[in-house]
Amino acid sequence: AGPRMIVWNALDAFPTGREPICATIGNFDGVHLGHQAILASAIGAAKKRSAPSLLITFDPHPLAVVAPSRGPKLLQTRRQKLETLEATGLDGMLMLPFDRELAALTGKEFFGTYLAARIRFATVHVGSNFRFGRARGGDIRLLQTIGAELAFSVVAVPPVTVDGETVSSSAVRTAIEGGDVTRARALLGRPFAVTGEVVRGEGRGRVLDFPTANVAVDNETVPRRGVYVTETVAFGSR
Repeated sequence: AGPRMIVWNALDAFPTGREPICATIGNFDGVHLGHQAILASAIGAAKKRSAPSLLITFDPHPLAVVAPSRGPKLLQTRRQKLETLEATGLDGMLMLPFDRELAALTGKEFFGTYLAARIRFATVHVGSNFRFGRARGGDIRLLQTIGAELAFSVVAVPPVTVDGETVSSSAVRTAIEGGDVTRARALLGRPFAVTGEVVRGEGRGRVLDFPTANVAVDNETVPRRGVYVTETVAFGSR
């Protein structure tokens, strides 16, 4: 196994004076095929430059702060997200606590002042429809302008499509909530997974002559009621 991904939980924790990095930024809810393409772009550029790769993301999801009624049910727990990201070969993740103060920054303030005070970018890799800053007012063109001022290049990664549909967190969520886990797998590039603790249930398994495990699921998004083929990974003491 390679070196473990380093996680910083606040901008102040990120060490100053580091070499320029190859970064990407976004919520990356679910780490689906579209996210994986952006990560591959950043990680590939980092390897070519012998530079570190970094994902800058937010906790909680920005919509949960600026429009709670529209805040999405997340596809992964924090631990699942960390494990999925680490498996990509990403060197580091900076988790920015998202609050009203951060939401109030314009795109130029966010990149040119807030992040630039701590981080030097070599390249920034984002989806071609990337929006950032107050009221999502910044776009690729603004990011390129900021990059020209701060000497970093911007790489726009085109969206990934599966059977003519653009892969997005909302598309994955719709598939899962509709019970179409086969579709979700195609969009994620891996089976959808839930995690939780096995708890005592109603004892129906004994009546049916085979044991069942009742899981108190930690995930916010779960498939609709139904019967699914699953694979279980159990963590327990010997």
